[in-house]
Amino acid sequence: MNLTQLSKNIDTAFERVGYVNSVLTGDPYERWNNKEVKYVSACYALESSDSDENITTYSLIIYAADRLLEDASNTVQSFDICQTAIEVMLNFLTDSGKEDNLWIEDIRTYTPFVQKFADNIAGVYVRTKIKVRNTLNLCKE
Repeated sequence: MNLTQLSKNIDTAFERVGYVNSVLTGDPYERWNNKEVKYVSACYALESSDSDENITTYSLIIYAADRLLEDASNTVQSFDICQTAIEVMLNFLTDSGKEDNLWIEDIRTYTPFVQKFADNIAGVYVRTKIKVRNTLNLCKE
């Protein structure tokens, strides 16, 4: 599995979460800073990748956010639904990736945030490592 395939799998996994209305890649400061975003929104970015002969490890940061109400009374609820969205996505990815020899770092530390973009939003992000069997055809002499 390569990064393109992994990205498609992440998109598909987030789309299975019924209340996630947009899935974006890249820097959330750029992607979420417009009025066209449909919330709850997920955004993920590659931080680095490492590979050896057999395994490629992708280090990702994954965000999920919801639009806050005027009085911000849904802040805690936003934290909950965003963390759940990421958990559901990662669990789906793990379950569906068994045949591709995909596995995800077990320890997940979620960091909540409240941020002003084009909208006031609240959510969580997590840094994780996704390991896949290296399917690149590397020529050896």
